[in-house]
Amino acid sequence: MICFIGIGKAGTQLANLAHEDNPNSELVTFDEKEASYIIPRFSTPEEYESKVKLPRTLTKAKEVVVFLSGSGDTTFITLRVLQKVSKKKISVIYVRPFLKNLSETAKKKEKVIFGVLTHFALSAKFKLYLYDSQKITDHVGSAPVLALYSKVNKYIVWSYTAYRALLSSEKIISYYEDPPEYAWILSIDLKRPESSEPVESFDFKNPRGCNLLCVVPEKTLQEDETLLPSIETEKHSYETDITRSTYSIIKTENQEMYTIIEKFTNYPQYTNT
Repeated sequence: MICFIGIGKAGTQLANLAHEDNPNSELVTFDEKEASYIIPRFSTPEEYESKVKLPRTLTKAKEVVVFLSGSGDTTFITLRVLQKVSKKKISVIYVRPFLKNLSETAKKKEKVIFGVLTHFALSAKFKLYLYDSQKITDHVGSAPVLALYSKVNKYIVWSYTAYRALLSSEKIISYYEDPPEYAWILSIDLKRPESSEPVESFDFKNPRGCNLLCVVPEKTLQEDETLLPSIETEKHSYETDITRSTYSIIKTENQEMYTIIEKFTNYPQYTNT
């Protein structure tokens, strides 16, 4: 079983969406209201460390996925939550907020949270998946405020759950290589045949590796002689002196064709503020 944990308002919304897509999962959320655990507002990070009482056991699930964004005060409990589940398989989905809209104080909070998560990911404590709200907004397009945030959240949850499903799917061809423990900072991009450029989830710098998970309709697999050369060309386009790439092909019964691109690195992805 898997448990989705949401920290803060954005994290709670994302965890709720993930749980809706996977009803057999567990759900644990932390926020100032409308959450499994209501977290009072305090003035300093130290108070969140010392005064917030967490349950002895958060979940019995063997795997947890933690969702959060970095500018809210509630995220100061993140390390304590991670300590509670430290013996489990952990993935952290970090969504960078719209930095241009933040106050200087909120930007500093985001930088601290992001830096701490990066440090622990590079120590192989968990896999850290990075998303950027502005990057995804550029993809999903303009919309009224409430609808925009909903579209961004749905895209994040869809891309991550699709990626997880593809990793465990049967492959027609597979050269997939697991990201090594020293490179557990990751991003998940999307490429569709009709687009010349992928939808980037994050401004990801210095990838050490790249795995292409190519979803292809059965008819295309049977009839398109150019498919394999085009996938190999795409794979080579990601290779550099420091970046190795692989590809895998997964058959789908649907007509939709797309590629999920997993990038990983041991290079800290600094906040540009």
